[in-house]
Amino acid sequence: MSVVKRIPLRYRAAGWLARKRLQPFWHAVYRVAVRGLGYNNFISSINGEVRYLLAWARAHETEAVVIFDVGANEGDFTAVIQPLLPRARFHLFEPNPRTFRRLQQRYASAANVIVEPRGVGAEAGAMTLYDFRHGQGSERASFLVESFTEI
Repeated sequence: MSVVKRIPLRYRAAGWLARKRLQPFWHAVYRVAVRGLGYNNFISSINGEVRYLLAWARAHETEAVVIFDVGANEGDFTAVIQPLLPRARFHLFEPNPRTFRRLQQRYASAANVIVEPRGVGAEAGAMTLYDFRHGQGSERASFLVESFTEI
């Protein structure tokens, strides 16, 4: 055990705040803080993703940009900005076969959209894609099994 002659205020304050009766309050603060930091904020219309996307698209609407939608799922990201970028070319990548079929059907008539049934990574190769056993293809599909076993 360490003995300090003069304990700095920040450490004394931590001792006062770490009371058992205050723990429910600190848990509530923690839950708000992780939401504010963006953890588990997956609804793009409220997490700032769509606002950023629309602002970016407006700034580039006259350019012939190339957009890569990696892990496109059902193409919602592309659907938001495609109407705003008439000169853009879109490349959508979706490795989940069931989800890919829906994505392919959605963009079958879009001349500026290319849909690829594969993932994108730093190296060429094959990997196992994990998803819900009896699902129809979900946004949770991952190459990491831990995305289903750990939070």
